[in-house]
Order: sequence, then structure tokens, then C-alpha cells
Amino acid sequence: MRRSIPRSLLLAAALTASSCLSCPPAFQRVNVRSEPAGADIFLDGEMVKQTPARLELSTLQDHKVYLKKDGYRPELVVVERKRTKDGVVYLSPPDINITLQSLASEGLDRPPSTTEGGSERKKTEEELERERRLKIEIEKGSKPEQPGEPR
Repeated sequence: MRRSIPRSLLLAAALTASSCLSCPPAFQRVNVRSEPAGADIFLDGEMVKQTPARLELSTLQDHKVYLKKDGYRPELVVVERKRTKDGVVYLSPPDINITLQSLASEGLDRPPSTTEGGSERKKTEEELERERRLKIEIEKGSKPEQPGEPR
């Protein structure tokens, strides 16, 4: 015995499918690459993959992508939700390509040397403190503090 699907049901399904053709996509693919490769990718505070990777991000909100690799300065990229004049929603930047800065090149992998007045040591401590605050802010999911902003 062969069952037939009522025509009204087929028509309703066709209309539903065609009406969504103008709906904006709910996700956008974002490629994340780092030099060197193998950096941990934290998406909105949660470790998800390592570089290189392709992420599927919701276009309904902004996202924080944080790259971290031992021996390198961590990097934060805010992927922002934007809308064109005609209403098309997209994320920017569409891809993330970052060259991570070695801490060795900045002298942060060894104890800082002191110079007259201790200014070199103070600068290094400030950079380490900023890195620690940035990590905490990412883990909390709040906006990172910008240099010069009051606490």
C-alpha cells in the first residue's frame, strides 16, 4: 500500500523553505591562522581548537578570539557583527591571520635586567600585569581594559 502526502502539506513545506531564502545566515566561517601554528584558540573564553582552524561563528553577536602559545605574547581579536546598508549581517574580520611575537625577542622569557632607575624592570612588570589582566578578562567574557582607561 502506497501512502501519499497531502498536497497542502507539500505546498506549506515549499513555501516555508522558499521564504527563508532571504534570511541571513546564522553562522559565518572564519579561518584562524597563526605563525607559528599550534596556538590555542579561545572563543569567547572557551578553548576550542588550535591553529590553523576554521570556526563557525554565530552572526548574531560579536566574538572574542584569543590566541595563546607558550613562549609567545597572547593576542586578542574581536570579531564584530556588522550590517551593510541593505541589511546584510556579517562578521569582521572575515579571517584571522596573526604572527605571534616571541617573548624571547622582548626579553620577557628571562628575568628583566635593571637599569638606572629601574625603568626597564617596571615596564616589563607592567606588560606582564597587562597580559594577566587580559587573560582574566577573556576568561570572564568581559571587555578587556584598554591602556589609559580608568579601572
